[in-house]
Amino acid sequence: MKKLVQEGILDGVEVYYSGFSQEQITTLEKFCKEHNLYMSAGTDCHGERKPNIKLGIGLGNMNVSEEVIKSWL
Repeated sequence: MKKLVQEGILDGVEVYYSGFSQEQITTLEKFCKEHNLYMSAGTDCHGERKPNIKLGIGLGNMNVSEEVIKSWL
């Protein structure tokens, strides 16, 4: 990913995903902060194909801080 950032190709990373461990999330958060990248979230909601996964929640209760959301505005 560092090479993609250096080449100006990457400007954000999906950091929050219900399938990621807390360790993975922490590592991605750190990387994004160090490289001034946008952080996004993915619930893996694909409509009727995955009826148990709710838009904006994912599996469980995905919480994205207001700080992360405001960085996109």
